[in-house]
Amino acid sequence: MPDLFIRVRENNRRVVRGLSFDDRTGRYTCQIFEGETITPVIDLSHWLGTATIASATVEADGGTVTRAISGSQITLTVSAVDSRSDAELTITASDGRVRIEKFRFVEPNCSGRDDYGSYVGT
Repeated sequence: MPDLFIRVRENNRRVVRGLSFDDRTGRYTCQIFEGETITPVIDLSHWLGTATIASATVEADGGTVTRAISGSQITLTVSAVDSRSDAELTITASDGRVRIEKFRFVEPNCSGRDDYGSYVGT
């Protein structure tokens, strides 16, 4: 599995490795096999500037998703996903700014679109 890395830059630009980002839905998507545990890292150093991460919470509708904060980075640990899990990470900076990042973790070929087709980004 490749390194899963997201760097949030100024002006809402992103550098994304090992995941995809869909501008239409505003969500990152990553494939995960049954029984696999993955650990995507989100680097917020550019977005934070001189602030720090005051808090981060994660909610998921399937599987197990936890978070760990280390400096300006948040590492998600994702496991026990049964075909699909949508997760939302809410980050609060020490200066009061709030950022919400959305994720979809899917088994390969189990994603589908909300209408028709098999595009994993939806």
